[in-house]
Amino acid sequence: GKGNTDTQIVLAGLIVAAAIIIPLYNQRNQCELPRSMLRNLAAAEADYFARHHVYATDADSLGLKPDANVELDILNADGFSFTATASNKLCDADKDGTPDVEVWDSARGGLQPNSLQKNN
Repeated sequence: GKGNTDTQIVLAGLIVAAAIIIPLYNQRNQCELPRSMLRNLAAAEADYFARHHVYATDADSLGLKPDANVELDILNADGFSFTATASNKLCDADKDGTPDVEVWDSARGGLQPNSLQKNN
């Protein structure tokens, strides 16, 4: 039958836009998970510190359960500060084949800007 060409063009444009935007959104969402996990870790560490006067050395003692794709590591923790990293195996923003790593350093103010260091 006869179709409205303008409607078909708009619909095709929406489909193309969705095909471009949805993967970018999913990539961005996956890359936000490590930062979110580090924020949750920092809040849990603050609570732990208030009770124990030292930061926790492992996420299990904080009761944190990362997403299955997120690796969370507390690199060091003592009575003064803690440093932790988080990465998501589905986040490789620079497309170099290794997950991007976010760093939280409480002695340096928290989440480090552009901390995308690589696991080696």
